[in-house]
Amino acid sequence: MTRITPLKKSVFALAMLACSSAVFAQAPNLADPRVIINRLSPDYRQFNAVGIVYPITKTDGLVVMSKYRGTGVLISPCHLLTNYHVAFEATRKEVMFEVGQPAGKDVAGFVLRGVGRIIDAGPFWADADTVDDWALVKLIDPQSGRSQKLGDQVGYFEFAVAPPAAVMNRPLISAGYPGGMNAGLVGHLGCRLARVDPDSRWRMACSMTEGQSGGPVTLRTADRGEVLIAINSAKPDGRSGIVGTEEVRLSNLNYATAITRAAETRIRRGMDANRCD
Repeated sequence: MTRITPLKKSVFALAMLACSSAVFAQAPNLADPRVIINRLSPDYRQFNAVGIVYPITKTDGLVVMSKYRGTGVLISPCHLLTNYHVAFEATRKEVMFEVGQPAGKDVAGFVLRGVGRIIDAGPFWADADTVDDWALVKLIDPQSGRSQKLGDQVGYFEFAVAPPAAVMNRPLISAGYPGGMNAGLVGHLGCRLARVDPDSRWRMACSMTEGQSGGPVTLRTADRGEVLIAINSAKPDGRSGIVGTEEVRLSNLNYATAITRAAETRIRRGMDANRCD
């Protein structure tokens, strides 16, 4: 796993970085603070562990991929995290995962594909009024039945519990793959935790649109690079909490599912019980 060098702190430097063709392409529109991340850039190679999750479902006896897609992030050679509300579409408890940017100019492409099985998940917040909108997936080779270690090829994130007091007012990166866009991985650099709601949900001042659910919210550290502390969950607009990518106005406040102590314990236990073999 490649360590990410610290992002420049000044607003001017961040704006210049966002416009640099060597690292980023231009954001989809001027009102959108997100930028397109080149996952092969030396400074952002760690984000090559972020991919697209397609739930696998069964319809009329046929096994097909759900029309809905989300984002997932590798946290070990064979494990990934996404949202429960992404994974619950998988009636077979399986998902397809695409990850790894190809060499060259195709920043939106993928070189690796795997099938994963959901091994644990928190309850869906919209149904159960909880904040545990996460799902743990293990990638398994369908031919051999052994682990598919895509993380050995593209890297993976460490994850940790981060108390809100330690995160508030610190610059974060919120990343994911917007549905309906072919631009690749987008990220809001330097966004922040705005507040913690009474029900303990994190409200993020980080722009996101449908498809970015399950993507990482990371905090930069001196010794471990970007550490996963939460995953994008939903926008607090409408019944589903999600708005379409065609909406011009991007909500400034979004939900994120924090890695709580209870969630961390369950995730690590699930990984231990379903080790990469």
